[in-house]
Amino acid sequence: MRPLLSAVGLLALLSSAASARATPLVLDSTNARAPAGQPGLGACAIARKGAPDQWLSSIAQASVLLESPEDAAPEVRFPLTLTDVSNGTAQSAGDFAVDDPLPWSGGGTPSGDGELVAMRWTGLFRVESPTTLTLAVRSDDGFSLRLGGTVVFSHLGVRTSHVDTRVITFADAGRYPFELIYFENLTDAVLEWSYLEGEAPEVSSVLDLPAEGFALVPVTMLAAPSNDPSSCGSSCARCGAEAPYCAGGLCVKTPLSPPTGEGGAGGAGGAGGAGGAGGGASPSSTASTSTGGAGGGLDGSGGLPNDVRTAADQAPNGSLLLGSGRCSASPLSESSSGPAWLLGAALAWVMRRRGHHA
Repeated sequence: MRPLLSAVGLLALLSSAASARATPLVLDSTNARAPAGQPGLGACAIARKGAPDQWLSSIAQASVLLESPEDAAPEVRFPLTLTDVSNGTAQSAGDFAVDDPLPWSGGGTPSGDGELVAMRWTGLFRVESPTTLTLAVRSDDGFSLRLGGTVVFSHLGVRTSHVDTRVITFADAGRYPFELIYFENLTDAVLEWSYLEGEAPEVSSVLDLPAEGFALVPVTMLAAPSNDPSSCGSSCARCGAEAPYCAGGLCVKTPLSPPTGEGGAGGAGGAGGAGGAGGGASPSSTASTSTGGAGGGLDGSGGLPNDVRTAADQAPNGSLLLGSGRCSASPLSESSSGPAWLLGAALAWVMRRRGHHA
């Protein structure tokens, strides 16, 4: 843990708070992608390792590396459940003691020197009710956070471990899309995303958090993207040629438009999420928790069920997957359950026809 405020940090805080107060940022339902729904299970992350002879010195360079062809650089995809990573050096400790290993660091997967790494966190930020929050990002080196379609704050170049904060008023509950891009060039690396309920001073690139009470963004406030073929489901699977579309967190063969609404776990033959028709429960035998049925996905968008994959599983294109999510050749691949599924589908069709002609 870092001390709350050093003398130098206090002076920097006072000058920064006086000069860097940004325009008040208010987000509402027009910025959200779905209702708040149930607590989140985590977002997704992609990390790529740069070439040893090419330094990473800006967010622009990190974005180019992240968007390059999939075979252009070593890549890791994994569920985002902890918003505190470091490469374990003596100067990489931040405000919290979690310090999940950064990929390609000494304790990371895969291991390495923890340098020349670009990383993107994507998903939905869950706000349960209207509120005002102060968000904070500590980074070494640079970062950029976009939330609800708006760049909240950023530090686009290299720096030692410093923190930025921004006050955001959420006028409505909902799930707000977010993207946090980060890069580490050389030596020490840390990235922490935290929040405080209420308002704290807005600061830019200072040594210490401006108030007590900040906590890491919890997994319950994070949900995976479900309709992005470049980052599909909680494992951020890149949908390949055999199943190029993303629907309800699954890579599928044909484009689908799953019903929107507040997602919920579909019971066997029961109703799913509020936005769609009821569906059967996921037949996956590897998942111990219930997943969204056809009426509602885990991310609140509605749609197909998710199942669980192990770290050894590979997406069709060979990208390493370290969590849940699934690529399939069709919307029903490995998800039907024989005659029982067919009977349920027939009954659902009959009920829809009756409702249509009522």
